[in-house]
Amino acid sequence: MVLPEYLISFDYIVESGFQYSQVTSAPFDQNNYGIGSIGGRDTLSEQELVDYAPFLLPLVGFLEQLGLASLSHRDKFGTLVDMALGLSSRFPQQPNLSHISEEAILARTRESRISEVTQLNLHGLGICRIEMLDTCSNLQSLSLSCNNIRTIEGLVMLQQLTFLDLSFNLLSRVTGLVGNPRLQTALLNNNSLNRLDDLNIIRSSIPGLVELDLRGNSLTKEHAYRSIALLSLSTLKRLDGKSIQGAERESLRLPPVELTINHIRFGARKYHGAALGGHFVRLEADELDSSDTSWLGAIKSLSVNHAGLARLRNLEGLTQLCHASFSHNLLLNLDGLSFCTALEDLLAEDNRISACTTLEACRELKKLDLSHNQLSVIRSLESLRNLTQLSLENNFISSLASIAHLTSLMELYMGNNDIEAIQEIDYLKHSPKLIIMDLSGNRLCASQDYRLYVLFRLRRLKVLDGTSVLADESNLAREKFSGKLTREFLFDRLEHASFASVCQLEISSLKLRDLSILCELDFFSLYDLNAENNHLCTCVPTFNPI
Repeated sequence: MVLPEYLISFDYIVESGFQYSQVTSAPFDQNNYGIGSIGGRDTLSEQELVDYAPFLLPLVGFLEQLGLASLSHRDKFGTLVDMALGLSSRFPQQPNLSHISEEAILARTRESRISEVTQLNLHGLGICRIEMLDTCSNLQSLSLSCNNIRTIEGLVMLQQLTFLDLSFNLLSRVTGLVGNPRLQTALLNNNSLNRLDDLNIIRSSIPGLVELDLRGNSLTKEHAYRSIALLSLSTLKRLDGKSIQGAERESLRLPPVELTINHIRFGARKYHGAALGGHFVRLEADELDSSDTSWLGAIKSLSVNHAGLARLRNLEGLTQLCHASFSHNLLLNLDGLSFCTALEDLLAEDNRISACTTLEACRELKKLDLSHNQLSVIRSLESLRNLTQLSLENNFISSLASIAHLTSLMELYMGNNDIEAIQEIDYLKHSPKLIIMDLSGNRLCASQDYRLYVLFRLRRLKVLDGTSVLADESNLAREKFSGKLTREFLFDRLEHASFASVCQLEISSLKLRDLSILCELDFFSLYDLNAENNHLCTCVPTFNPI
């Protein structure tokens, strides 16, 4: 582990025949730290003690566990354990940082201006939230290890960041790790990460990642974890402290796999309706005839996940297919699904899909999951008038225009994409049933009054970005934005944005309070403005067209 001024390396090794006499046992005082040596020295400064303390303290627990494991161990290492246990209270304690501020950042660097900070070490300060880093526009290295951080946030504006250390925190997900295209090293070891699909988020969010450390997280104990990580993160050169050799990657490469009749045979289920309580029942072998494919027409559900699929084939006979899952494969597109006109649920998360142009025929689709793919533009959704749930998290989508006409949509999940402009929210005004929406991890979330603006424009929302909408929030949103003339309102009313050509504008009897936007826009030709019967709190602007 590298700190700005120190390189620290610890090896905890107990060899057979180890004798207590091998351990230095000089008394502990300010000028003599005699438990072994650090960096080849037996004396440390006060500041060095502050920096080294968090790395030495794990040895205390290690020795305590070792000493209490058995009486024999206790006899052998008892004195050393007692010494180590008494050591922690003597280290100078760093004051906790209740919140990150510009003053705190400058106090820990040698820079005079926040924009000049390129390296920032906030290690071990009891920090609970990542905040106030937006102004560090040139920050390249950020260490937040050994804190109490539970959520990754506040990093989206750090475009120059190449090194990030969030080790030894309380992270349970890596959502929020977005918007750092130059990031090469991410140290996330010793957190509470337990889901393999976090690898998909990392892949989508950090396309050029070179080094990743996830040691000390329970997800590393999952079956085939390292293989899955290497397949998901093609740019990695070092994983969990080990270099990745070319031979290791080559051994994981598989030839492209097409969906075959055998895949369908073993992944198919038929639906028995109310007679079996609506459960899906796997087709029995004796129902399937290898030479007769008429049984394909009876399939209601198909699940072919983690099969390395690169292409969808042999779907022509699945005319009654209602539920399909092709998640965790290598699909580049959804070609072939046009035959499945009865499809209601489609799950295709964690693939390599960059376009979905073949869904027009799936007009009965109600649930669509294309999260963790490589989509930048969504097309062919206009015909999906029955769609109620859409999941597009962790893609590269920059606009909501393509889902503007999904009038039945109730749930929309688009976290960790590239949506930047707050005005994109207005594309959803024709989705009156939308009650749950998640846009967290997009740049527009950093916009001023983002949450209030969304709640004002989408007044039926019940949950936004994972947080329930409170009545007080809704009232505050109405107070702030109600009656305010906006660019979006003018665009809707005029049906164009060529404001410079507008000569006459009729906005009477609209309960408007604020017309200040007219002074900010280019109404150079406006000579006739009717704003009667409003509730104006500001003066009506005057125009002098040439």
